[in-house]
Amino acid sequence: MTVPFRIREAGSDDNDRLIELTRRCPIKGQLDVYSDRHPDFFAMTRQQGERSHVYVGESLQGDIVGSAVLVERSEQLDGQMVKVLHFGDLRIDPSMRRTRLAAKLIQIYSDRLKSGVYHHGIVEILKSNAASSRANGLLPSDIEIRNESDVELYKLLPVWNYPTSPAWTYRQATPS
Repeated sequence: MTVPFRIREAGSDDNDRLIELTRRCPIKGQLDVYSDRHPDFFAMTRQQGERSHVYVGESLQGDIVGSAVLVERSEQLDGQMVKVLHFGDLRIDPSMRRTRLAAKLIQIYSDRLKSGVYHHGIVEILKSNAASSRANGLLPSDIEIRNESDVELYKLLPVWNYPTSPAWTYRQATPS
């Protein structure tokens, strides 16, 4: 399906629309995962590395229908510091699936990776997320794809509802 869209680097005025896109696009796996990025979508990306780039796919009507985050980090490899490009937070609005939007966002990553500035790139994908795993196939054939590791995460879900102690006062945290 061909749907017209444009890709550009996001700015702070895209914050609310990026938060809404994240809500519409949970990460699929054995459990669907949604990370609430309210009130500042960009806060998490600023903490992930030295420099980050958020790219958005925007419909011709100005709706944000996709996004991807590229984060540059200096990391140690075999005793030397190397520059690594991380790719993540690929989100495509359900109405834009099966378009070329994901491929275009992945191409931005690929082009940056091939610029020669980075030692290598890293993409972290939930093993049971078939759509994201298939997206690796959109990378050009001259980019070698290797599974370097698997990580098992566990989340204990409460079975019982524990009452809060009346000996304490509870309130929502504030920035101060």
